[in-house]
Amino acid sequence: MIVKTFVGLRAQYAIIKKVAEQLNAPSRMATASEEARGIDGMIGDVAVSVKPETYRAKSLPEHIEAATIYYEKTRGGLDVDYSEDRRSVRRVTSAGICTR
Repeated sequence: MIVKTFVGLRAQYAIIKKVAEQLNAPSRMATASEEARGIDGMIGDVAVSVKPETYRAKSLPEHIEAATIYYEKTRGGLDVDYSEDRRSVRRVTSAGICTR
């Protein structure tokens, strides 16, 4: 069983909220049944899963039916990579948003 830490949950909430703001879309955290499927929240009508950057390198058998948002802790806070349409990747930083 995986137990989410308070810090991890706060990071997920902040990331989902910030990305939703950048996309001008509503957001919410996942319900218990959504979490059981690996979904951490919703941005608009898109299910999202928030994972640390190190997760990309792992070859896990897990398959999540959600857009994945990756984050990395930095001195300035968090760098967040997400794909609006699964083609364009953008980086959200504490300074705002810039295309990468």
